[in-house]
Amino acid sequence: MKKDLLSLLDLEVSDFTYLFQRALHLKKRFNQGIADRPLIGKSLGLIFDKKSTRTRVAFETAMIQLGGTPIYMSTQDTQISRNEPAEDTARVLSRYIDALAMRTFDHSLVEKFAQSSTIPVINALTDSFHPCQILSDLMTVIEVKGGYADQKIVWVGDGNNVANSWVNAASVLGFELVVATPDGYGIPDYVKESSAARCSADSASRYSGDNASRYSADNTGRCSANNTVGYHAGAGTSKYLVGSDSGYGYGAKGMGKIIFTNDPVEAVKDADVVYTDVWASMGQEEEKSKREAAFKGFQVNRQLLSNAKPDVMVMHCLPAHRGEEISEDVLESPGAVFWDQAENKRHMHKAILETLILKTNLSGQINRN
Repeated sequence: MKKDLLSLLDLEVSDFTYLFQRALHLKKRFNQGIADRPLIGKSLGLIFDKKSTRTRVAFETAMIQLGGTPIYMSTQDTQISRNEPAEDTARVLSRYIDALAMRTFDHSLVEKFAQSSTIPVINALTDSFHPCQILSDLMTVIEVKGGYADQKIVWVGDGNNVANSWVNAASVLGFELVVATPDGYGIPDYVKESSAARCSADSASRYSGDNASRYSADNTGRCSANNTVGYHAGAGTSKYLVGSDSGYGYGAKGMGKIIFTNDPVEAVKDADVVYTDVWASMGQEEEKSKREAAFKGFQVNRQLLSNAKPDVMVMHCLPAHRGEEISEDVLESPGAVFWDQAENKRHMHKAILETLILKTNLSGQINRN
């Protein structure tokens, strides 16, 4: 049975936990000089419409180090550029390669490939989501903070694809997430609603007789029986509540909470982790001046971070625009994790590729016939 990774809502809590554990284990073995090569003879296709440094190199080196072969394909170098239907390309590539990672604009294109492929399809970034980025970022949080349970994670900046995937992750895992964006640049309603719908569906299935064993004490649940999912309007702030009672060591117990606000200072109060990204993503370059004005006060700098915990960890998925969304001194601060964060993409990509290509361990909604 083939499995795809298009968004983090495709994953169960146990899937997150397995990928974290496997990626950390593979990283440890790599640092010890131990070569793991379970993908000898396997190949990974990479179709990239968007420029990439970290994601492309991380996927390519991950595949090489696992013994496989990456094949990079720009859309302009394929028949897709001559209007071959995505469905036809997907069927053909399924006969040649063992997995496909796609980095493109429209999320529906990745969905079309997944529907028509008989091999795993991985979202390496779309305008809507960046799931692999958040998996490796949470791996970094685990390394530095010992886990994400009881951590207050704050997003400061644009409500973009990375932020959307943070919302997905928090709705599944139940950790506290505060999303601070300027008015008009927030998380799209469809992202909030899909996260809420997934949580509600899991809550209902958990307590049905046919699914009771799936959510035993030794297993995992995402929503409590009396879970509240909804929006609570405040002065410039809204709350979107989801529940989680994960029994896993990395997970959060109790009520998970996602807060949306337009106030970055209030958002970062007592934060354990502060995360930012560029204000204008790829394809939005013409909006740069307009966005710089709208995002005034949203720069992650020493002044803003003075409201967070003294040991706050600052994260950025890179590339960074120094002096815009993040100050130079914060980016170059001693002990910064940005470079560990980037390195961890390779180790997490290894875990994802190994798991999907060898068809092991992932479960639940990620399964597709």
